[in-house]
Order: sequence, then C-alpha cells, then structure tokens
Amino acid sequence: NMAARTRMRMRFMGKKLDGASPCPMARQDGAKYTLAVLTCVNLLNYADRYVPAAVKEPIKAELGLSDAETALPTTAMVLVFMVSGVLFGLLADKQVVDRRIILAGGVLCWSVATAAAGMATDLNQLVLYRSFVGFGEAAFSVVSGPLLADMFPPRDRNVVFAIYYLAIPLGGAVGFVVGAALGAMFGWRAAFQFIGLPGVFVALASLRINDPLRGINDTYLIPTDRNTGSNAGSNTGSNTGSKTGSQG
Repeated sequence: NMAARTRMRMRFMGKKLDGASPCPMARQDGAKYTLAVLTCVNLLNYADRYVPAAVKEPIKAELGLSDAETALPTTAMVLVFMVSGVLFGLLADKQVVDRRIILAGGVLCWSVATAAAGMATDLNQLVLYRSFVGFGEAAFSVVSGPLLADMFPPRDRNVVFAIYYLAIPLGGAVGFVVGAALGAMFGWRAAFQFIGLPGVFVALASLRINDPLRGINDTYLIPTDRNTGSNAGSNTGSNTGSKTGSQG
C-alpha cells in the first residue's frame, strides 16, 4: 500500500522515521513561505548581477579603468560561480550540511560582498568582492530548485516555478534601473550598498524555511515486470484473482 511504499522510499533515502511521517505527494509545511522567500532571494540575485553594468561609466571614471578591465569583475564572478556550484551540489547531495545553512550562508556571502564592492578602491578589490558574489550565488542556485520540488507536488510545480523564475526579469530590471538611478544621485558606491544590504535580512528569513524529506514529492518507484512493464504487484493480484475465480 501507499504507506508501506512511502516508508520503504524514506529508508532508501536514509531518512529516520521519528514520529508522524510527512504526507507524500502533497504540499509540505511552509511551502508558500518557502516560495515567497526564494522568489525574493532570486530577485535580489539578478538585481545584483545588473548593478555593475548600470554604473559602469562612473566606475571607469573614478578607478581609471578601460572597457576590458571593467569586464574582469563579472568574468571572475562567473568563473567562481561555475566551480563553486559543483562543490555546493556535492555538499547538498551528501547532506553534509543542512541545505538551509548552505542557502542562508550563500545569500549572506553575496549580499555582504555586493555591499563591500562599494568600498573598492582599485580593480583588484573589485574582482575579489565580485568573486565572493559568485561563490554565494552558486550556493543559492544549487539548493533552491530541489527545495521547491520537495515542497510542492508535481501538479503545482508549473505555477510555482513560473513565479520563481519571474524574479529573473524583474530582478534584472530592478538592478539596472535602480542601480542607474542611485548611481546618478548618490554615486556608484551607494548603488552597490543599497542593492546588497537587503540580502542580509532575506538570509535570516531563509533560516526559517522548513526542510522537507528529500524526494518526498517525487514519483514513487514501484517495481515493474521487466517483460510487460506493468506493475508487478497489480499483475500478481490480477493473476491470483483469475485463478481463484477459475477454481471456483
């Protein structure tokens, strides 16, 4: 039955069954809160990426950089993001660290690094701070998708991920428009600090996210007959029933 299959899958996943088991293939506790927080984080994630482009000219003028040099901080961020993503993926899969800690730590890292970029006095510092941004964003990007999949059953995921990914164009617009406006009014340093600091509060909010069982909303692995591809249990039951009927 369903309960037995649920327990077998949870044991296969290495989960301890203490107390009442969560309901599989359903929204888990705190699902809406998780979606709201992760969508806000994703918005800030992409807002941060567009700030350097929005204040590129003031940075060039103050630090005396060429066009090629202004591209180096973003290049460093992307390279670190690529390498760090593999590391955080392994940590999450092996469950070495609670994925909420990975998530909150990543958001805090990139938020502080973004704000710190507003205090850079040369190109080397700017490259360093943007590298930490890539490190933090990699942690968030690796954890957020699977967490949403565990929170919501398949029937809800189209809408859930549509809301989550809507933050990408909105965040890009916020980063470019707000960053450019702040840069014009208060200078490019203020733009980095204004976009970066709100992430500290969102990082704290992410610690309150519930961490459901891994794969609780995945399709269940029911043994199938290799020859027919049908459910072995149902075949056995139908065969038994037909034999009983013929004997009677």
